[in-house]
Amino acid sequence: MQPLAAALDILQSEPKCLLGYLLPTLVILKTKLINIQKDLKYVKPLTNALLTGIDKRFGQFFDRNEFIVAAVTLPMFRLRCVDGDQTKTQYKELTLWGK
Repeated sequence: MQPLAAALDILQSEPKCLLGYLLPTLVILKTKLINIQKDLKYVKPLTNALLTGIDKRFGQFFDRNEFIVAAVTLPMFRLRCVDGDQTKTQYKELTLWGK
């Protein structure tokens, strides 16, 4: 469960944690959980529960413009955590890049 611990460390670090860290951290966490889930045998239900919990608790934030803009305007992330050309274009249009 190292990916979960790393994500919690990032989100709980007060001096450097900004709103823009939330969505990319969750995307990376979900990706890592899905990837390690293939190799797990005994804790697969735990990873399923974590993925379901993340979607249930934070799923609404992936559609809110202020969270998206906060994430894509951080130099550390930009559009690196965004999959799909259509989604990247949509996110660019929310910022000045698309104008």
